[in-house]
Amino acid sequence: MSVKKQDLHDLVEQIKEEHNKTAYDVLNKFVQGEFTVIDGTVVECDDSPFTKEEKEAVEEAESNINNGEYVTFEELKDDLKL
Repeated sequence: MSVKKQDLHDLVEQIKEEHNKTAYDVLNKFVQGEFTVIDGTVVECDDSPFTKEEKEAVEEAESNINNGEYVTFEELKDDLKL
């Protein structure tokens, strides 16, 4: 679906005054590259350092992958009925 900038402007005009800050923050995150879209899903970027637990989880996941223990993204979407 193609969306023209005018369509965005029209939506902004419909935002209630009390929601301006939230709408601004969300749009600004897109402009600053803090959000990205993967297969139609909005994902917030996180560039904070890994915690010890996160590093361990990555190491375990890499080990599982190397042992052939994984599901494809398509299989996961099917399982979650997305």
